[in-house]
Amino acid sequence: MLNIFKIVLSAMIVLYFSACGGSSSSDDKPTNNNPTNPSTSSPSSGNNPTTISHNGFSYGIVSSPITGKQWLDRNLGASEVCTKSKSEFTSNADYVASQKDCFGDLYQWGRLADGHEKRDSSSVDYDVNLTIDNGIIKVIDAESDKFIKNSTSPKDWTNKDSDGAKRKALWSKTDGSSICPKGFRVPTIDELKAETIAYAGAEDIASGKVKVTNRDTAFKNFLKFPVSEYRSNSSASLYGQGYCGVVWSSSPEGSNVGDIYFDVTYAGDGWRNRAFGFSVRCIKD
Repeated sequence: MLNIFKIVLSAMIVLYFSACGGSSSSDDKPTNNNPTNPSTSSPSSGNNPTTISHNGFSYGIVSSPITGKQWLDRNLGASEVCTKSKSEFTSNADYVASQKDCFGDLYQWGRLADGHEKRDSSSVDYDVNLTIDNGIIKVIDAESDKFIKNSTSPKDWTNKDSDGAKRKALWSKTDGSSICPKGFRVPTIDELKAETIAYAGAEDIASGKVKVTNRDTAFKNFLKFPVSEYRSNSSASLYGQGYCGVVWSSSPEGSNVGDIYFDVTYAGDGWRNRAFGFSVRCIKD
């Protein structure tokens, strides 16, 4: 029985890797270090959300039909909410042309919005000039807006916060000084899972009360996650556009951080290294 389980689990992971694309190097793939069975996600609330501005973007606020908590209606850095699923397009090019403005930015875990999160930002190798200012790790000099590449274990973009405590504290701030608007923060892994892959109740597509089991249900969920790809820790290249999406939590464990991901056929949570560039969605504290 155990052997059958291992075979099934291996097949699921292979499907995930092929769907998300990337090079043959394992450094380019967000390897699932803690695979779980696919599960749930949540829907879109139809009440007219208020708006909030932060770092040059305006966001709507939606209430979860699953937990009642409030979330931003789009990923950080997105200028609009996604309106169509990838399944409505015959090609990735058409999907990107139509929905690219809802994809948002790709953050390395625990960094501020310093410019590195932009999809077209330049990159630099790991050995960069960093400083700690009031507990916040900052990249200084000419490299402050660059994506930091690192394929050497533990594959982090800094060595100044090995347990992740400083960056967890930064991304948990609700005073508007971090990456989320005032009153909002980056969710914990349990908060993300509760709205998506861990939902076990009755589904209602109209309200967005939908369990996330793949990329299509991620869009049907009230959070309307796009398959907006990720950025490689080792090369800074973009992978998986139109195939998969990965969303950071604020929860570190060891040298990795919890996230949820979804692709063509599968969704789950994992623990991945901090140098990857993933999407971020904020929750109201």
